[in-house]
Amino acid sequence: MSEYILLIITLSAILALSPFLAQVTRFPTTVIEVVLGSLAAFVGLVHHNEFFTIVAEVGFLYLMFLAGLEINLKE
Repeated sequence: MSEYILLIITLSAILALSPFLAQVTRFPTTVIEVVLGSLAAFVGLVHHNEFFTIVAEVGFLYLMFLAGLEINLKE
């Protein structure tokens, strides 16, 4: 059970910190989220389990939504 709580806290922290880091570094938020997620996996804060599969799929859909918001259809 504590694995799930650690995963939720880690992902929440990444999502909360990414907009602030994006403003400081002037990179898009999605890039910062991918980098922070990769760093969290490298450090070992994110482990693969069945809950992670669901969260990863929702995260992928969220990233695709953000990418869709970046597209200007008038151009």
